[in-house]
Amino acid sequence: MEDVGQILAEEAYKEEEIMVHMAQSVVNVGRNQRVSYREVFVDCITKTIPVSELGCALVAMPYFHLAKNAYNENILEQSLDEWTNTQKLYFLE
Repeated sequence: MEDVGQILAEEAYKEEEIMVHMAQSVVNVGRNQRVSYREVFVDCITKTIPVSELGCALVAMPYFHLAKNAYNENILEQSLDEWTNTQKLYFLE
């Protein structure tokens, strides 16, 4: 992930503003990776960090593409073992 700076207590960001920035970060990283997202889900939990401590903010997102041959029409209903059995002919030895 990219380090996009810090949020200081005196800046008093609202959670909605933070979530907009989080979604924009996901889109920007996706653009860098040549990935388009149909949907982006974000949530924000804020916590006051005491002066003597250091906190961090995280935005988590998948950094992968599902390989074209990995997809099949039943993928959402299959367990990992079922999927493996139906797609193993595409696996590399």
